[in-house]
Amino acid sequence: TTKTGFIYSKNLDYIKAAKLFNNQTIPTIDEAFNLIDGRVPILLEIKYSKHIRKNLEMFSIVLSEKLESYNGPLGLMSFSIDLIKFIRKKNLFTRFPL
Repeated sequence: TTKTGFIYSKNLDYIKAAKLFNNQTIPTIDEAFNLIDGRVPILLEIKYSKHIRKNLEMFSIVLSEKLESYNGPLGLMSFSIDLIKFIRKKNLFTRFPL
């Protein structure tokens, strides 16, 4: 992008001002879901980091709220066993395969 730095330390306005190589902006998860609108399956990979680990409960709640309104086919994945165990333990995202 045209911006630098770690995304966890940036606000939405800063991220929305970033341009990709094709001069388009980075969509929010809501914008991506609206664009895809269930026409193709989505495989959403969660990149686990120390910042997500510190805020895992809040991250999971927000993500769960975002996914609740999406009606298309979607699967979740992560290479973090800890994250997958947390999601299963909390019984989150039961509509979507892990």
